Amino acid sequence: MEGRLKTRDTGFCAEKLRSEFAILQQTYQEQPLIYLDNAATMQMPDAVKRRIVQHYERDNGNVHRGIHVLSTRTTEAYENARTLIAEQLGAKNREQLIFTAGTTDAINQVCSMTAPFLMPGDEIMVTQMEHHSNFLPWMQLAKQSQAKLVVIPVLEDGKLDLEQFYRKMSHRTKIAAFTQLSNVTGVKNPVEKMSSYIRNHTDALILVDGAQGIVHMGYGMPDCDFYCFSGHKLGALTGIGVLCMSERAQKICRPARFGGGTVYQVSETEMLLKDGAERFEAGTPNYAGAVSLAEACMFWKQYPGRAVREHETRLLTVLEQELCNIPSVRILAKGQEKTGCLSFVSSVAGAYDLCTHFNRYGLAVRSGHHCAQPYLNALGIQSAVRVSVAPYNTMAEIQRAAEIIRETITYFERILENGPHEHGRGRRRYKK
Repeated sequence: MEGRLKTRDTGFCAEKLRSEFAILQQTYQEQPLIYLDNAATMQMPDAVKRRIVQHYERDNGNVHRGIHVLSTRTTEAYENARTLIAEQLGAKNREQLIFTAGTTDAINQVCSMTAPFLMPGDEIMVTQMEHHSNFLPWMQLAKQSQAKLVVIPVLEDGKLDLEQFYRKMSHRTKIAAFTQLSNVTGVKNPVEKMSSYIRNHTDALILVDGAQGIVHMGYGMPDCDFYCFSGHKLGALTGIGVLCMSERAQKICRPARFGGGTVYQVSETEMLLKDGAERFEAGTPNYAGAVSLAEACMFWKQYPGRAVREHETRLLTVLEQELCNIPSVRILAKGQEKTGCLSFVSSVAGAYDLCTHFNRYGLAVRSGHHCAQPYLNALGIQSAVRVSVAPYNTMAEIQRAAEIIRETITYFERILENGPHEHGRGRRRYKK
């Protein structure tokens, strides 16, 4: 694959793309900043910043409840954002798209919406691979409803144990929730295959966590009843997200929240809820966030998805090859196809110490359990270093990152060999 990617002319140039991100032009400790923490948040394109400023300088007014020019402009921008994002997801109807505060908020809302359907003894299915945001809400819901939380294990290679998935699916399964793409190992789940099996064997509602998938796997909504993601993963503002509901889910689910904007009429004893998306969006929405998300989607639409994905795959392939040459490094899900990120541990130093040292040389990566402790426990570790890429990362950055990782590990090996007195010696400058 590496040879093919080297020779293929995709027409995509990461170096040119970087000019659209002012934050990436800076240096730290007199060395270029290498930002490889994109799974946590993607940097915001300058075009999105300009659109946000334009909104606040020209258009800002509350949506839906005003006929003056500023309210009208903001309402139009907000609803246009809904239409644009729904179209990119392939939703049948723009009213299926609900704006939320992010992935975590969306999943918690779905838990509240689906709680009335659960009876004692029913089952909620999740996987060991999940981010805590797609694990803890279901754990709480299972306890409150006296349902059973069924957790599908992963294999030693980091992939989901599909045999266990098939075996544990039953008529008692009422909700199945799983991630599209691991935020730790970059391993993809066969979402369409899993959804098809669920549809053919149960009437369970399906939630797919697309927080990572939306960035690296295209905008198409998989076959599910609830699809959610966060805007900041695409370079939009924080505090904005999307919950795209199937027509089936919208018909049977009542809102998780009630308040202004969700009703046609209210009496002292009754209320008549609105149809469509508005019934699920209580209170003043984050309209500036929605505008920023629409702008981010339009920005990324300029770049061919296949070329971008091949570029990111090439970056991770080269990095994995480099890390495989370091004896003390263990790559999680080694040899598996990775999308978006790669994580590793070292026998000579913990993830926190490694990342602290990396930061001295401008390498921004993440350490910890990555809000996925059941997954890391299954892989036999407590924390790991995660390197996550974006379209604007370059091969030169990956090569420099590999050099910093290699020399940092050599530094810690020297400490182990010669004792802690080595730790106090002067820092070495890595070559630019």
